[in-house]
This record gives sequence, C-alpha cells and structure tokens, in this order.
Amino acid sequence: MTETFRYRTLAVEGRDVVLEVRPTLAGDLCAIPLTRSFFAHLLAERGGPPTVDQSLDVAWLTSHLDELVTSIVVERLRGMTHEQLLRSTGTKRQIPIEHLQPTVTLRATMHSEAIAAAFSIGSWEGTRAFDVWQEDPRRAVRPDQFDTFDPFGPFPDAAKGAKEAVLAKLPGWETPDGHTLRRSAADARLTLSFVDTGETERPGFEARYALEVPAMSTLGSHRVGESVSPTILSGQLQPPFSHYWFRRYVGAGDTFPELATFVGQPELDSTDATYAHFLRLLDPPVVDALLTRAGVLGLIENIVASYSKKELPRNHRRLGTYVAPPLGSGWKWTFHHQKLLWTRVALHAVLGTHDDARAAIEQARARMKVPPRELKRLYVSLVESA
Repeated sequence: MTETFRYRTLAVEGRDVVLEVRPTLAGDLCAIPLTRSFFAHLLAERGGPPTVDQSLDVAWLTSHLDELVTSIVVERLRGMTHEQLLRSTGTKRQIPIEHLQPTVTLRATMHSEAIAAAFSIGSWEGTRAFDVWQEDPRRAVRPDQFDTFDPFGPFPDAAKGAKEAVLAKLPGWETPDGHTLRRSAADARLTLSFVDTGETERPGFEARYALEVPAMSTLGSHRVGESVSPTILSGQLQPPFSHYWFRRYVGAGDTFPELATFVGQPELDSTDATYAHFLRLLDPPVVDALLTRAGVLGLIENIVASYSKKELPRNHRRLGTYVAPPLGSGWKWTFHHQKLLWTRVALHAVLGTHDDARAAIEQARARMKVPPRELKRLYVSLVESA
C-alpha cells in the first residue's frame, strides 16, 4: 500500500495534537482527512494501541474509537479542493501539483495525555492512513471558506521590467509620457502598455498594444461625435499558452505541457528569459514592415479575409496587392467586425487609393448599410467624386 498523505506534528498541547496534512500523488489529489479513524491509523503506525488491523476494522473502530480520539476539528484549510480545477489550473499556469494541493491543519483531542504523547513535533513524514470510518459521528466539518495557495513563480515589478526590457533591447522605442511606449514611422505607429496581472496564483504581466495611423485624424471634424480616432486596431501580445506572460519552465514549449511533466521540476526561467520570449514578438524588422503603408493595408486585408463566412461580405474581394509582415500567433487583435469594414474604407482613402476605398464601401455596405457617424463626411466625398 502506497503512502496516502504527508503530515507533520505542529504541536502537542495536553490531550490535543495539531497536525498539518496534505495528500500525496497516489490517489485523490485533493483528499482531506476528516475522521478520527485517520488518527487511529497514525497511532497504529506509531506502535499503538491500536494495532494496524484494528485501525482498519470499522466494527472495532465503532466500539473503541472513543477510547483513543474524542474529537477532531479543522483549524485551517488552504489550496485547491477540486481535482478537476487543480489539474486545469496546474496545466494552464504550469504550476506543480504539490503547490496546488490542499493542506489542512487538524486538531484532534485524544482520550488522554498519554495517548497524545505518541506524537512529537517534527518534520514531514509519510503515512498510509486514511478515513477508514467515513460515518464517524464526530468527524470534522469541512469548512466552506479556505485560504488560497501561495503565488508560484514570483515576478516582482513584472510590468515595469517589461517596459525597461523593450527600451534597453529594441531600437526606435520611446516613452513620451513615461508610461506608454511608442514606435513611430512615417505612416503608422505602435504603442505599448504593460500591467501587472494580479493573478495571485501565477504573477506576471499583460502587454497591450494599439496600432495607429495618424492620418486618420484628418478625416473627421471638430464636431462632437465626428472626430476619427487614429487607432485602427488594438489587442494584446500573448504567449501561445496563456493570455499573459509569466516565468515558465526552462525549456517549456509553446503548447500546454502535460501536468505530470513539471511535477517536482521547480526550475523556472529567469525574469530576463521571460522578457526575451516576449521581445521576439517585437522583432525590429517585422515591426518596421508593419508600420508602413503596405504593412498596414496588408494587415487589414488579411484580417478581413479571415472573417468567418457569417461575417464576411458576400461581395468580398481583396483590395490591392499589399503584403503584411508575418506577425505570428502572439498578436491577438481586438475589433468589431462590421466597424472594421468601414475603418478599411478610411485606411484605403488615406494610405491607398480612392478607387480601392470606393470598392471597400460596397463591401462594407453589404454588412452595415450606414457608415459610422465620424466617417459620413468621407463616405459622401468618396461617393460624390466617383
């Protein structure tokens, strides 16, 4: 029989014994002992009484357990108590099982101080004990409230470090306001901002960006609701396995690893290595190519062409021969499908040709008849100049 739990004695106070207990990996990953029969088996392993056979006999326990242990209560519970959630969290966040498993502090009152003296304060040790008598009428009550586990993979000032890494390692970036980063070119600019995630179990940072075309601002008016934002697209730069960046395992691939592969493997990437993974998404030649007329228009054409059949205009065709740089799957764009069709009209008007802009109008009207208020002036001018 394999070990079921690990435990250590925290205190022996008269007849009371206080233990900290956590499950092993042998069975239920979230098991919590709550009956006095668990302590009976521990006493048997320590020389008894009772004997091991008696501690495994429910009939014997029913008649004699009161002579050994009179009560048991839960003083503290922390960690994850649902195995499915533990497995999904561990895999998604690359956290070892042992770090997520529940740890319970139990206080058991023995029948006498002599019985309590079988325990002594010490280090962690294994046991084969378990809740033999599940129907113990004096079993402890499982608490509804419990503490979360400690953060795994500390990452202090992660967002601040990400910003500093971009400024130190990549050319052409500036921070005009001391917070946001900006990379500018003649036709477009890219802005970056970073925030600490607040994910208590796995600290890290989010990288948010916006792609802007300053010439878009010339299309609107100063009237309320008629100004045109230079931001055409926004989103996040993400690793392949998560929506934010954290210190993953050394050598971890770009897909979710099996949970078992990092049991007992505490070596994590350094913070510098994590930033290095992130910076690859901002490869200077790729960003330079993006911030060109051809890069922006090629990107917008790629995104529209990737629409689902439901969202794609029936009369869709690609406009121009513009080619976007290969940005990779880490660039996660956020946009409104129908509104982006009208943004496409404006982009072709300021960066491309009016013929392509008028062709984009016909496609946009197939999904959204009326242009956004801020683009009505452009719409009228394009139609009248046809």
